[in-house]
Order: sequence, then structure tokens, then C-alpha cells
Amino acid sequence: MPALQRHAARFAADPKDPAVLAEYAAALEASLALGLAQGRAAQLQRQQLERLLKMQLPDQPKEEQYGLGCRLAKVQLELAEYAAAEQTLAELTARWPVRETPWLLRLRSAAARKDGAQLARWLAEMERAQVYLSAAGRREVDFWKGGGQP
Repeated sequence: MPALQRHAARFAADPKDPAVLAEYAAALEASLALGLAQGRAAQLQRQQLERLLKMQLPDQPKEEQYGLGCRLAKVQLELAEYAAAEQTLAELTARWPVRETPWLLRLRSAAARKDGAQLARWLAEMERAQVYLSAAGRREVDFWKGGGQP
């Protein structure tokens, strides 16, 4: 039995086990990252991953909630669930106002929705909040400001 099916079966047998939940989510993320599923199958895997991440969030320590929240927002953006992603990202930026990932995801969301005005507002808000940016984050912000490749 392939690993993903094995994790799905373990989850079906014990959906409340935090380790089983985390392992199944990780297996889905790995499968999606490898591109093993395409089209509708990939869409269904993303939807299941979104559910699993939401199930994990409430029981996690604060710092783990940050990583899970960022992963959840990425999946929501991949699913084009922009309102849900924005809610997740608003919570993340409220709790961790100077961490870059939620802000960069907000920029990507605005770009995906072709909302240039919102993109400009997020860039200005990032400057006001003095968001710490890694070198890669600075390159991405420069790109959204019109300065070249991310």
C-alpha cells in the first residue's frame, strides 16, 4: 500500500490522534510538492490538507501555530480560497506583526486577485510595521515594488 494511502487509512481509523494527523498532513504536502497528483486529484488532496491543518491548529503551542497557519494560508491560496486565506493571514499578522511569511503571502494573494491597490497597501503596511525581511523576502518585496525578479 502506498504511503499516502497508508496514512489516510491510519487517519480514518484514528482521526483524533495528533501524531497520525500530523503525519497524514506531511504526507499530503510531500505528495503535492512532488506533483504526484494532478488536476482534480491534486485539488482534493489540497482540500483534505486544508482540513487537516485546521484540525491541528487549536491544539498547538503558539510558535507551532505560526508555522501551521502559514502552511494553511498557502494551501488556501492554492485553492483560490482568498477570503479564507485573508482571514488566516490577518490572524497571523496580528499575532506576529513583524514576521515576513504572512505578509509575503498577502502580497501574493493580492497579485493573484489582480488587486494592485491592495498590493500597494500591503507594501506600505509592511513598511509601517517594520517587517523583518530575509534576503529572499527583500527580493520578493522589490519584485512587487517593480524592481525585477523575485
